[in-house]
Amino acid sequence: MEQAKIQWERVKRYYTRFKALNDGIEHAMSSEHCVDDIYAFFQNCYHLKDWIKNDNTAPAAKRKGVEGYVKSHDCLKLCADICNGLKHLTLHSKPKSGSKPALKGRTFGVKLGGATQTISVKQTIEHAGKEKDAFTLAGECMKAWEPYMT
Repeated sequence: MEQAKIQWERVKRYYTRFKALNDGIEHAMSSEHCVDDIYAFFQNCYHLKDWIKNDNTAPAAKRKGVEGYVKSHDCLKLCADICNGLKHLTLHSKPKSGSKPALKGRTFGVKLGGATQTISVKQTIEHAGKEKDAFTLAGECMKAWEPYMT
């Protein structure tokens, strides 16, 4: 799974960036750059499935089984709907997660004073009438992918 592992490493890097945003980073760029990293995490996380399916070095069972694997994890189905909604502005297809998610309730935290100013970003996902923290979902996705990628 040489090629798929390249994408897996990319997903891990975006997760690290998302964690830093969640915890607070130096405020050295516009807040929209921070939002871009959140979106990029979900897009790269879901597209790992496609990299596995198209990686001829991956075992055939992994390539054939990845769709079912995603369908067996609620967090990955929700990630898929978020990714597809971001790709098309709105989710046009039937939601894999059973309900259309919406990215809502973004909160920016800014700390002033000291040598550096920091910013943190919290993103809320509304799904099936409930709110979920986007970084919590990202962590669930990472835990779901880990055994498939090892």
